[in-house]
Amino acid sequence: RGGSTSNNIVVISKGLRNLGNTCYVNAQLQCAFHIPYIRSLILSTDKDDEKMEPGLQGLRYVFKNMLDESSSSARTTASPDYLCRVLGINPMEQQDTQEFWKLLLPQLKLQKLIDSYTGSYEDYIVACDGTDRSRRREEPFLDLSLEVDGFGCVMDSLRNMFNAPELLSVAEGNGWRPPVADSSNKNNIKVDALKGQLLRAQGLPPLLQLHLKRFRYDWQTDVTTKINSKFTFPE
Repeated sequence: RGGSTSNNIVVISKGLRNLGNTCYVNAQLQCAFHIPYIRSLILSTDKDDEKMEPGLQGLRYVFKNMLDESSSSARTTASPDYLCRVLGINPMEQQDTQEFWKLLLPQLKLQKLIDSYTGSYEDYIVACDGTDRSRRREEPFLDLSLEVDGFGCVMDSLRNMFNAPELLSVAEGNGWRPPVADSSNKNNIKVDALKGQLLRAQGLPPLLQLHLKRFRYDWQTDVTTKINSKFTFPE
């Protein structure tokens, strides 16, 4: 549902016109439009039109039309045509909505918008030999891709993603070789290690966007099928 504006008026878009295969664009724009903070950020940006990035100008134009149409009694919907033209999007070509948003955000050069979606998690490898040797690094993200197949809800998929480290076993030929300060050290042998990811509260972005992996590709048959299993969200 649309969020409340500053005067507590609920804004609900009538949708966006499909120009051929722009459903992936429309879906992401409507998600963003119905977040009051994002909508306000786009519509009230203090950049002059001539100094505004073409993508941001196009997005602002579409959001303004969506806002106008939401309060109109006419049975009309806004169109993403102008945004598609300034971004060079072929409306007859189907694309991925997750990839579209990830590519669009940097082009807008609106840091507050990027910061709203940007989080980070820790990617780690820890040796199992009791030496505390490890490699840790923070990985930024704009969304999290969750497995749907085999999981019934968001929380189960998140727990699998961040609480189930993989064992890198020397016996199985995929052990971990810890880095050493002296590269001439010939005794730097591979060891068993745990490889995983940690998501902490401080790494969560203001807006956590989840990408559900609802398609499965079979490498043997070269066939992609959609996963229609029930997948619930916490209330």
